[in-house]
Amino acid sequence: MYTDVWIGINTDNEVHMIIDKFGNEIVDDSNYGYGSVKNFTEGLAAVEYDGKWGYIDELCNEVIPAKYNETAGFYDGLASIRLGDGEASKWGYIDKQGREVIPVIYDFASRFSDGLAGVKINDKWGFIDKDGSVIVQFKYDSCREFQDGYAPVKIGDRWGFIDKTGNEVVPFRYDEVYHFSKGMAEVSIDDKWGFIDEAGNEIVPIKYDNFKEFREGYAAVKMGKKWGFVDKTGNEVVPLIYDEVDYFSEGRASVRIGDKWGFIAIE
Repeated sequence: MYTDVWIGINTDNEVHMIIDKFGNEIVDDSNYGYGSVKNFTEGLAAVEYDGKWGYIDELCNEVIPAKYNETAGFYDGLASIRLGDGEASKWGYIDKQGREVIPVIYDFASRFSDGLAGVKINDKWGFIDKDGSVIVQFKYDSCREFQDGYAPVKIGDRWGFIDKTGNEVVPFRYDEVYHFSKGMAEVSIDDKWGFIDEAGNEIVPIKYDNFKEFREGYAAVKMGKKWGFVDKTGNEVVPLIYDEVDYFSEGRASVRIGDKWGFIAIE
């Protein structure tokens, strides 16, 4: 099987070949005439034919017939699919053999991550496992996928976090949040940003106008028009004096003052 595969598109937005990462033609698909395609995930790609969606493998073999109104990629071995249009449309999940493993009963269904997926019924979100069992009850106004064991969820206009058992581990007090990564998450209150840990403790004060994620133990933060860096204890280890900065990589970060660029390192 190919690990790096691209689909070639002609000027009519129809598939005409599949190539590998070196540009070698794997399959000439000029006779298929797919109207639209999506990226390969877990070895399969969603393709549209005559208004319906199905899936092909990396050799352009049809493995799941085009019979769905909408499809998503495969994650954790399952893909969300939609049948019907308008108010009659519902979502469910299929496996890679095209078997309907979770019923098509949801108003919306997101992809699986960490073994759970966010699904929507009657304008409320909850989470199900790969057997279709409800793990987190339908009570949230919005949600995002699980990452590192936690998912952002929203009640009203405030975000918090739950764990994989549905426990609300971080209170609903934030205007915006990002996923946890390596024990920290970016959060915002009143257009200011900071970082919290998995217990909801404020590690980097929520006082910055912008930020970049942690790399090699440091995160770029901005106050006003100037950038600097903080460590994972919230200390400003590089003063906020730069007009532009990049991430740390191999112990160095590129920085700009005026129209001049250079590199900094933290000893």
